[in-house]
Amino acid sequence: IIAALDEISWPARLRAIDTGQSTFTPSYSDTTIKSQVEGIGGDNEAGLVTFDGEGKLVFEGRHHRLSSPHDTSQSTVTDTSGILGMVPERPSRDIRNQIKVSHTGGGSITVDDATSQASYVIRRRDLTSAFITALEATDRGNWVLTREANPRDRPVIVVHGNSTAALLTAILARKISDRITVTDSNQGTGINEDFFVESLHGVIDV
Repeated sequence: IIAALDEISWPARLRAIDTGQSTFTPSYSDTTIKSQVEGIGGDNEAGLVTFDGEGKLVFEGRHHRLSSPHDTSQSTVTDTSGILGMVPERPSRDIRNQIKVSHTGGGSITVDDATSQASYVIRRRDLTSAFITALEATDRGNWVLTREANPRDRPVIVVHGNSTAALLTAILARKISDRITVTDSNQGTGINEDFFVESLHGVIDV
């Protein structure tokens, strides 16, 4: 990833790059730098490639959320601390129950979850993992199935950020992959557990 960013002179100050868990042998590619970075970080390493609020390109290795500070909740939001609305989504659009993974040598493997397919029809995901072996590709496909074959809770929370100074400070500090605690006793969802921040959307009204 660093080599690809160097190729386009992406500024070092606008990078936050994890080491990752897998080691790949560099090879020539005629694809775009964007495709290379997303392919290495996402399809091959099973990590996350995104941008933060400072404009930095961020790569998180697949063990990133298992380490500090992501193993501890960074903030708590409740139905009495500025939450304007909460939708306890469990979207079917996230379901993937057939995973095709390409691997070194040009081959591919496909793994299926028949139970999920019977309930939600076949929902396929293709991973171009050209740097991993066939055995690793099988493991990768099965790992994705454990995460995506069935719906997962993805609550969408609307927060009045400046309802208190403490809440505003907490909201402005949040980043993708932060662990937060969500507690709701009055809006009928019954949610009381930790979640990772997957996306952030802000509206400033003056």
